[in-house]
Amino acid sequence: MKFTTLIIIAAVLVVGLGAVFLLLHKNVAPAKQAANINTNATASANPQVVYAHPGDLIPSFPKDLLIGANQETQSSFAVTYPNTTQSTVVFDSSENADVLYNAYLVYLQSNKYELLNHQDAKGSASIYAINGSGDVSLDMSTDGKFTKVKVSYLKK
Repeated sequence: MKFTTLIIIAAVLVVGLGAVFLLLHKNVAPAKQAANINTNATASANPQVVYAHPGDLIPSFPKDLLIGANQETQSSFAVTYPNTTQSTVVFDSSENADVLYNAYLVYLQSNKYELLNHQDAKGSASIYAINGSGDVSLDMSTDGKFTKVKVSYLKK
């Protein structure tokens, strides 16, 4: 009986170590590829990050994407790359995630965004949409009485 238990434990350990090895090996290859992509890039190609003061909105963020933002922003920042800027804001809303999800769907569709991915689950939702001027990524989750919303806008 003890020998069988030892065999089972050994098998579980071998499978577990094999899974860890595969996960580590899988993540190393993309990192090596990424390291080789920009070997000739200049220092000016590094993204520049600018943070707004707490409670303020970064100027490059489109204000019309603040649906349900009845609280001050928790954080807002912009990452500027050589050819574009991504602006992000995080805020709390007293609306639940389902209500915000539907409001964002209506807004995006009425503003000619193509919905590439959207999911709505009990208490959380996400949307990814694009149009000719930019990409919008939204994540929201309800925790108690507030819904935490993160909206990113990538200007084209």
